[in-house]
Amino acid sequence: MLIYFLPTILALGIVTSYEDIKEGKIRNKYLVAAILLGLFAHLILISFNINTLNILITSIAYACFVLIIGFLLWYFGWWNAGDAKLLAAFVFLTPITTYKHTTTQIPFLETGFNALIPIFIYLVLSLLINTSTKEKIDALKKTFEPQRLVTAIMAIFSISWLNLYLFNWLGIRPNIIFNILLIIFFMKLLQTLLKEQTFAFLVLVSILRIFLNTKHFTNRTFILSFVMMIIIYLIMMGFIAHLSEKYLHKTSIYDLRPGMVLAEGILTSGFKAQVNKLKDSEFVLTKRNPLTREDILKIQRWHSKGKLHFNEIDTHQTMVFAPHIFAGVMITIICEGNLIMFLKAALNMG
Repeated sequence: MLIYFLPTILALGIVTSYEDIKEGKIRNKYLVAAILLGLFAHLILISFNINTLNILITSIAYACFVLIIGFLLWYFGWWNAGDAKLLAAFVFLTPITTYKHTTTQIPFLETGFNALIPIFIYLVLSLLINTSTKEKIDALKKTFEPQRLVTAIMAIFSISWLNLYLFNWLGIRPNIIFNILLIIFFMKLLQTLLKEQTFAFLVLVSILRIFLNTKHFTNRTFILSFVMMIIIYLIMMGFIAHLSEKYLHKTSIYDLRPGMVLAEGILTSGFKAQVNKLKDSEFVLTKRNPLTREDILKIQRWHSKGKLHFNEIDTHQTMVFAPHIFAGVMITIICEGNLIMFLKAALNMG
């Protein structure tokens, strides 16, 4: 059934990737057109008894679920709304019969997982190439600061325990990769919601685990898995995160463009500072989401009135996600699901 949707998937992927690279935006008209074509294809296939109404309803439900997750990530400033809508469109266009190598009963998660692979490779290579040896050493030192190391251990120990119940509920086979991704997601969510109380929450959950789950974490399998998760977590949230702090651009107030992300917040005093150094109440703007045209006009208006005591501000190196999402979708189609499961199946056959 994939053959009826593949032309639309390819067209949407090529057009949105080109537009995102060239102009840094994903136009809604392409998404709407692709979804309408997909809906039309579903209805035609249903009329010829090639498809079923249940498959169409399931595809719509999967796309809506992706949209909700995507907008949640956008709300917390971790992703662009356009990328969320693009992934939802791809999930709708990918027939559920495509997923054969899966780790979960909710197969569209495999598309999101596969999309992270090209993003991660690009990000790591980009950071390693564009930073100096000194910056890499500094990032490594920060990664293994005692306080950060203890927080990482507590996060993995506590959240991975909660993940076990989530895995059972979602029908996901427990594995290190999904575990780490969920730990990172929930850690970011906790830091956003609880702020300074995050560590206290991790300690409380860890104590509960010690009392309620003692036998599980004393076996050799748990110890090896736990150590591996600590290493991966420190690489992703420690070394790479600290290295990305060096990969910033000083941008003139009047060169700010929609879609850029500020690396510094603007204080009520008119100065700038790193957001994680001070309380949010001390800032007049701590924009974690991509800047909108209204945000930029507000900043430029403050500057023209002499309320800002700087002419440049650090911005994060922006990254286009559309080509990577498209690559993840193609990986899903080629592998008929999860890349790692596909490779395991191929190795077993060999």
